[in-house]
Amino acid sequence: MDRAGGRLFLWCLGLTAALIVLSLAKGGLYVDRHEGDTLHLIEMVRRMGMGQWPHVDFSTPLGILAFLPISVFVSAGFGVGVSILLGQALVALVLLGPIWWACRSRVGGWAGYALATALIVMTLAMVHGDTGAHVSLSMHYNRWGWVLATLAVMVAALPPRRAASPWIDGVIIGGAMAFFVLGKVTYALAFAPGLIVALGLRKQGLTLAVGVGVVFAVALAFLIFGGIGFWQAYIADLLQVQGSTIRPRAGEDLASLILGPAFIVPNALLAAGVFFLRKSDNPDLGLVLALLTPGFIYVTYQNWGNDPKWLAILAVLLFVGGGSGRTKVLAGLGAILVAPSFANMAISPIRHFLLDSEDFMPAFRAAPHDDFFTPTARVLRVQERRPGQYEDPGFASLNGLPEQNDPVSFKGETFAECRQELGLLGYMQAVADDLVAYGLTSEDAVFSADTFGGYWMFGQIAPTPGGAPWYYGNLTGFAAAEYVLLPICPSTPRAFKAAVQDLEPHTNSLQEVRRNELYVLYEKSEG
Repeated sequence: MDRAGGRLFLWCLGLTAALIVLSLAKGGLYVDRHEGDTLHLIEMVRRMGMGQWPHVDFSTPLGILAFLPISVFVSAGFGVGVSILLGQALVALVLLGPIWWACRSRVGGWAGYALATALIVMTLAMVHGDTGAHVSLSMHYNRWGWVLATLAVMVAALPPRRAASPWIDGVIIGGAMAFFVLGKVTYALAFAPGLIVALGLRKQGLTLAVGVGVVFAVALAFLIFGGIGFWQAYIADLLQVQGSTIRPRAGEDLASLILGPAFIVPNALLAAGVFFLRKSDNPDLGLVLALLTPGFIYVTYQNWGNDPKWLAILAVLLFVGGGSGRTKVLAGLGAILVAPSFANMAISPIRHFLLDSEDFMPAFRAAPHDDFFTPTARVLRVQERRPGQYEDPGFASLNGLPEQNDPVSFKGETFAECRQELGLLGYMQAVADDLVAYGLTSEDAVFSADTFGGYWMFGQIAPTPGGAPWYYGNLTGFAAAEYVLLPICPSTPRAFKAAVQDLEPHTNSLQEVRRNELYVLYEKSEG
C-alpha cells in the first residue's frame, strides 16, 4: 500500500469508527418513523435469534443475509435496538476494505475520498434517504444493496488505474451478487446483465469466473447448513410475493417513476449520459450504462421512497469513464441531484444522538429488548381513518358511490371500513395484554388477518409457526395457529380483505370466543 492509499484507508477507517461510536452513543435505538417496518425487521431477527430459519420457519421474500448481521447479536443476548446498530457496524467493517479498494483503484484523488465518504455514510445511515428529517432503520437492506451495487459496477465497468487484480475484483463482484441473491434478489436481477457485459467488454474472464465462484460458494454453504428445503422454501416465498396483490408496489407506479415531475430530470440526465458516452472515446461504457438503466429504474420502483440513489453510480461512471468535459458536467449534475439524500443520511446519526429521550418510550417492556424506543405520542395515540357515513338524507350524497364503499363481511357480519394510521405498537401491546388476560399462553399461536401479527413479542403467547412477519397472502401461518384474530380497524385494509376472503372456506371451523373494541377472536375447532 502506497502513502496515498494509506491515507485514504485511514480516512475510511476513522470515518467508519466515528459513525459507529456516534450511532451507539445513545445507548439504544430511537426511531420516529416507520415503526411497522421496523417491527417487521425486529420480528425476523428475534425469530432468527431463537434459532429459526427464514423461509423454513417463517415466511419472507427477503433473504437471510439481509438480517444475519443483526441476528447474530440478538443470538448473543443483545437487545434488538443495539443489535440493529451493531449489525450495521459489522457490515460497515466488512465493506471497509472493498470500499477502499474500489475508490483507490478506480477513482483516486479527492473524488475517491468523496465517494468513499458517501458509501460509508450510506452503509451506516440511520434513515433510508430522501430528505425527511427523521430517524428510521427500516429498509436498511436497500441502502446496503446500493452500496454493493456501486462497488460492483465500479470494478466491473471501470479499468483499474494501476495493475489489475482480477481476484480482488471478482471477490467484490461475487460478494455483492451473493448478498443480492440471499438478501434482496431484485438487485441481482437488475444488475447482473450489465455487470456480465461490462466484464465481457473488458475481457475480464478471470474476474467473472471468480465472481461466479464466490456466488456458488455462498449458495453451497447455505445448502449445506440449511438443506435443500431452505432453497425450496425461499423460492416459494419469492413466488408467493410475486403473485400477491396486497402490496403491488412500494411507492410510485412505474409510469410516474419514468415521466413524473420528480424523476424526469434525473432520467433525462441518465439518457444524456448514455448518449454522450456512446459518442465518446469510451462507447462500451455507454452500452454498459444503457444495460444498467432498466435496473436502476426497477430497483428504485421496488424500494420504498423511490429514492434514485443510482445517480451516485451515474456520477462515478461519467466522471471517471467519460473522458470529456460534457460527461464531467453531467457527473456534477448527477452528484448535485443526489446530494440532498446523502446529506440527510450523513446527518442522521447526529440527529439520532440529539433526540430528546424524554419524548420516547420502550416499544417492548421486557429486557433485553427494551432498548428500542419510539415516540411516546406515536405509541399511546391510536389514530384511525374511517369514511364519513351520515344518516340525514340531506347529507346522503356524502356517503360515497356504491363502488367506493367496499366493506368486508365474514360469518354474516360486516366490518366497517377503517384503517389504523398511528399507534401500531401501543395497539399491539394492548391486544397482546388482552389475549393473555383472556387465557392464551406460550403454547397458543394466533393468525392475524392483517399485515402485522407479531403479538408474541408483546405478550407471553407463541410465535406462529410458519407465519409471516409481513403478510402477503395465502393464509401464511393459519394452518399452525390455534386462534384467528380479525382486527376491527386493520393497519392494512387490503391485507385484511384478502385474508378474510381466504378464510371464507374455513368459517365452519372457526368459533367466536372473544370480542371487544379492538378485535374479534376465533378459535379453531373440528366443526
